[in-house]
Amino acid sequence: MALTRSSTSRLVQFFIFLILYSMVNLNAASIYVSVKGDDNNNGLSSSFPKNTPQLAFDLINAGDTLFFMEGEYSTANGESILKITKSGTFEKWIHIHNY
Repeated sequence: MALTRSSTSRLVQFFIFLILYSMVNLNAASIYVSVKGDDNNNGLSSSFPKNTPQLAFDLINAGDTLFFMEGEYSTANGESILKITKSGTFEKWIHIHNY
């Protein structure tokens, strides 16, 4: 089966689209928070998680993921542990997951 110029052009366009689409989240970060973490950590790995959910959330941007590691997140005075102050975009969601 021989490819025509039109089908070759479409195939090239498709691969360019795939490459560009895959690059959309190349700069996405993963931020980790743990009850055993330390807020002096950068939160960029499960080995160095933040301790406070709000401080971890404040680091994320559209396309990033916030991972909550196992534990009970609470405050002594009953205040909220996380106030959602930003959102993602249609193309770049903010993801929040357990880890």
